Amino acid sequence: MLPLWKQVSLLIWKSTLIRKRQKILLLELLLPILLFGILTLVRARNFTEQHRICHYDAKAFPSAGLMPFLQSFLCSFTNPCYRSPTTGDDTSTIDSGLRKQSLAVEVGRIMSEMYATIGSEPVKWNNIWDSVIWLIDLFAHFTPQTFEKPIPFDLFFNSTDDAVKFFKSILNSSEDLSNSLNYIQISPLDAIEIIREGLQSATADKIIVEYDDLLKILGALNSLRNDQVIRKLFSVLSEVDFNNQTSIIDALHCGNDRKFLFIVYFFE
Repeated sequence: MLPLWKQVSLLIWKSTLIRKRQKILLLELLLPILLFGILTLVRARNFTEQHRICHYDAKAFPSAGLMPFLQSFLCSFTNPCYRSPTTGDDTSTIDSGLRKQSLAVEVGRIMSEMYATIGSEPVKWNNIWDSVIWLIDLFAHFTPQTFEKPIPFDLFFNSTDDAVKFFKSILNSSEDLSNSLNYIQISPLDAIEIIREGLQSATADKIIVEYDDLLKILGALNSLRNDQVIRKLFSVLSEVDFNNQTSIIDALHCGNDRKFLFIVYFFE
């Protein structure tokens, strides 16, 4: 067995030969120097000087939920700088409910409420959608002149002469007064009857609208208009001018991303 000093000398000689045969890369020399320089700059910096601090909105990952992710992404698209914390660990919130919501997030949440409402009252909403579909089908049969001419009052009679004779016999009125009776005020039930007669005359295929069906449809539409979720949706959409691109972008990005508006106009 070789003595200890002989084994150590052979090991050092082997290591020296291996080192000579390997190439020394420039990165192996520069990387330690760079790291040492960064450490030196940090240690030598004067931390008593006051510098401006920026606080940025916390961003939610998709794992936090689709709505928080969209809200944090759309409302902080250009990553605006704030003097004090707005979200995150300092405030224990990712997105504060007091801040303005994105239009996409608001509409999404209202649609979720609407689906929950429809699921809780399926029969009511089934009747409402049937009425809407029926009206759409009725409007599809309208002639181009439907909204260009008024509904004549003599639709309740076989002819204009019969209408004049009827009013003369009932009111003992003159012919001029009888001809101008289309300007009188009528009761709501008579108004519904006029609508029924008008729809029948306005459609190209002369679709017959039953009186009870029309009352049912108008009642369903009235309940749709008075529904709280529908009112909330209309209230949110009414705040946006959809003819103005700036208004739409401002609503989508919570009114915070003016830089994004500049980028859009720059590339137009």
